[in-house]
Amino acid sequence: MELRPYSVPMHEVIPGAAPMPLHLGISLMNTVGFGRIDPDGTVVLPDDPRDAEALRAAAVAVADRLGLDTAVPVRSTSHHLSGAARIGEVVDDSGRVLGVDGLRVADASVLPTLPRCGPYYTVLAVAETLAADMAAERPW
Repeated sequence: MELRPYSVPMHEVIPGAAPMPLHLGISLMNTVGFGRIDPDGTVVLPDDPRDAEALRAAAVAVADRLGLDTAVPVRSTSHHLSGAARIGEVVDDSGRVLGVDGLRVADASVLPTLPRCGPYYTVLAVAETLAADMAAERPW
C-alpha cells in the first residue's frame, strides 16, 4: 500500500474535474488482477476481488487510525501503469519491439509487474540500461 496525502483537492490540479473535497489516496502498488487500456482509450481497472478487499481493509485501517467516521474507497488508476510492452513478449531484453525494425521502448510498459513503490527510479534504471546497450552496439 502507498498512502498519498494530497495537499489540495484534485479538481484544483486536474483540468475539467468536478469540485471535490480534499482526500487521502490509498494505492495498491501491486494488484493481483490486471487492468488494461482498450484501443479506444477506455481504462479497465483490475477487478480481482482480493484487490477490492485489500483496498477496503486499508481504507478502514487508515480511517480508524485518523479518527474518521467513514472510509469509502473509490477505485481509480494513477500514473503507475505498466506491462503493455512486456520484455520477452513485445520487446526483447534490449527494448527492441519484436517485428518492428528501429523501434525501442524504455518506459514502464516493458515491466512485467510494478515494483513495490513508485516506478520512477525503476524506469530510469531501465532507460539507462537500454541506452547503454544501444551505445555499446553502435558507438557514436
